[in-house]
This record gives sequence, C-alpha cells and structure tokens, in this order.
Amino acid sequence: MKDNEGVNGMIIYSFVRFDIMKHMYENLTVKKVIIDCGKELNRDGKFNAMIINITLLSIAMDELTDTNKPRLTQMRVIENWWDGIGKWKA
Repeated sequence: MKDNEGVNGMIIYSFVRFDIMKHMYENLTVKKVIIDCGKELNRDGKFNAMIINITLLSIAMDELTDTNKPRLTQMRVIENWWDGIGKWKA
C-alpha cells in the first residue's frame, strides 16, 4: 500500500454520514426530507459528501432488497431532487 492510500481512505470516510443515509433510506419518497439531507451533506462536505453518501445509499439499497436488481430509479429521483444544491447537477 502506498503511503497516501490510507490517508485518502480516511478523507473519504470523513464524508460518510450514516445518520443521513439512514434518514434518507427511511424517507426515500419524501422530497423535502431528501432535499434537506442533500443540503446538510453539502454544508458538511460539499459535492464530495453528497456523491459518497448517495453512492453508499445506492449500494445499501441493492444489498437490503436482495433482488439482484439495482435500485436506480429512486437514485435518479434523488439526483434530480438534489439538482442545484451546491455543485450538484442532475
């Protein structure tokens, strides 16, 4: 492992917000909740926090549903709801 690989992993982990991902998962179809979560992620870590958390949420949704089909439809809805938050573009 290169010296900076551990540092990069720590930086990425610092953007992970399990509380926000859980809140989003529990309210996937509630636009206001999803937008508010996106705004909070943007406040905390800007675009990096948003992309890391939506990616992890997508992976978790695939694992939790255990259908072997990606849950892209709701992820696309979230991406559109987040359009204009910080640098986020749908």
